[in-house]
This record gives sequence, structure tokens and C-alpha cells, in this order.
Amino acid sequence: MTPTASATPVSGEEASPDSAVLFPAASGLVVGAEGIVAPTLTQLVMWGSGGDVVQRRALAEVGIDAWESHGASAWALRNGMFVVGGGESYTWAAAGFEPWEAKGQGMVEHEDGAPSDSTVPRTKYQWPERVATDGSLVAASFVDGTVRVFEVGGRLLHEFQPVGLAAGAGAKPLGLQYLPGDVLLVWGLDVECPVQAWKPDGSELVRRVADGPTTPVHVALAPEGARLLVTALDRAKGKMPWWLLDSPTLELQHRGELPTPASAVALGPDGELVAGAAGPDAANPLQVTVTNLADGTAHSFRREGYVAQSLAFSQDGKVLYTHNAKAGIVAWDADSGKELQQFGLP
Repeated sequence: MTPTASATPVSGEEASPDSAVLFPAASGLVVGAEGIVAPTLTQLVMWGSGGDVVQRRALAEVGIDAWESHGASAWALRNGMFVVGGGESYTWAAAGFEPWEAKGQGMVEHEDGAPSDSTVPRTKYQWPERVATDGSLVAASFVDGTVRVFEVGGRLLHEFQPVGLAAGAGAKPLGLQYLPGDVLLVWGLDVECPVQAWKPDGSELVRRVADGPTTPVHVALAPEGARLLVTALDRAKGKMPWWLLDSPTLELQHRGELPTPASAVALGPDGELVAGAAGPDAANPLQVTVTNLADGTAHSFRREGYVAQSLAFSQDGKVLYTHNAKAGIVAWDADSGKELQQFGLP
């Protein structure tokens, strides 16, 4: 890959902090052997290692065409299944990635709080705040604090509320992730709800983190799936403590503090490196910091005007990918912070 030194955003647009409209709010890059995958408002895009677009799939082809105003709230891609949720259609939709074909949709109804004397029946739907898939099931979390697990075709299997969820905390979404070994991980996103593992269909609580934060902020899974990083935010001290867990057992392995609070994090494949994107505010400049969890050493790098909204390491841990909704994807040398490649939005 050819190194570049340009400070101009890839797309030529201002890389503003609020430029999340083209990417779902919960988006993270998926970096695999075949390429780098992320959705835009209207399509799913795969880039090759050289920065070229090698595959584009229109979301409208699988019935995801009513989100021009709100955009999607979440997406997931695993085991050849793509799931995206949110927007004006108040639903989630699933599609097979290869071949690209619609698999199913799900919609959740709840009470709308209409006056009891209303003579006009009304139905209110809520869109999923986060979604996750293992390739055959879809888990979705909603603002009322519930998690619902569906078959990919749309049939509801189970509905539950995580243990330890603070009363009234449902105003913020819950994080979801399917782990290797058929486990559905659930946690609060800066709300009181500790990390916990459920059976994949949501039918039973399997275990919960005993030594970890009750109010997690980030949960990052190493690419090989063996380790899990959980962070919290100490607002009084302006610090971000972290807990490194064994993924299958959720047992504590190490703990420490990141050098600066991060708005997004990614864990390297060996479970030793963590990348955190800071900012944008006066206390946290627009920069990315890579920290060695074993010895606490860290180095930071930045691109003028570029806000990293999500991050992912390559499978060998040597390259760190960052993305911004309007300014595209940038590849960095994880050790030196040298900018290696730009990936423009189609």
C-alpha cells in the first residue's frame, strides 16, 4: 500500500464530528480476509486491501428502503448474514451476503400512551437500537430495556430484560454481540447493566461478569474471539478503567486504565493492544491512541480534521482501520501511527 500524507478528508467533505448520517450509529468496521465491510445509508460496501470497492449491495434490494430521514440505528454481519435495524420502518431486516437475498424482517409493537378516551386506535412501533446475529438468529435491543431474539425469518422466540438493569435505564440502548461458542452477550451502554451471557435464543441467563463494571461503556472482542475488553467511565477523575476478560468464561484476566477516555475502542488479536478514538471536545482532541495493556505504554496519532467514529484491527494486528461517515476509512500502521492508505466512500 502506498503511504499518503494528505490531510484532506478522503471524500473531500468536512470530517465533522456529527457526520454519522451515512453510517449506522452503532457501526463498526468488519475486517476479514476478503476485505473491509461497512454499510452506508443505502448500501453495503466491501473494500479490498488496496482501497478499491470490490462489492456493493443495495439495501433496497432486500426491502431496506425507507430510512432516508433517520438512517439505520444498528447493523451486524456474521457467518454470511447481514442484519440492519432502525429508521422510519421501525423494523430490522436480514439478508444473506452471498448470495445477496432477503431472509426476513421483524417489527415490535408497544403501547403508544394514547389518551384513554381516544376513539382512534393507534399502533406504535419501536425500532431496534442495536442488533446482532449469529447467522441464524437475530437479537435486537429496544429503548424500553428489553431484548428480543428472533429467527432470521422474523418469528419471535424469546423476550427478556437483562439482570441488573437499573430501573428507568431503558432510555439508553443495550449492547449486543454474539460470541463464538453460541453465546449472546448483553450489556449496558453507559447505563447500570453489567455484562452478561445468555443462551443464543435468549431463553436463559448463562453467566454474568462478577469482576467488572456495573455500568460498562464499551465492549470490544478480539478478532480471534478469545478475549473481551470492557471499559467504564470515571467521570469524576476523567479516567477510563478497563477490564480484560476471558471470552468463554467472562473471568477477569487483567485490569488497568486507558490514558484518555475514548468514544470508540478496538481490541487487537492478541488481546494486548487496544485502540481508542478520543474526542471531539476540548478535553479530548481528535486523535487515536494505541495502548499496550501489558505495560501501559501508548502512542497517539491524528489526521487534521478527521474524527474516527469506529475502529478495527487487521487480523494480524499490524494495521488499524478507522472510519468516519463522511471522510471514509483510513489505514494506519498500528506500531508507528503512520498513515498507510485511504478508502473512499463510493
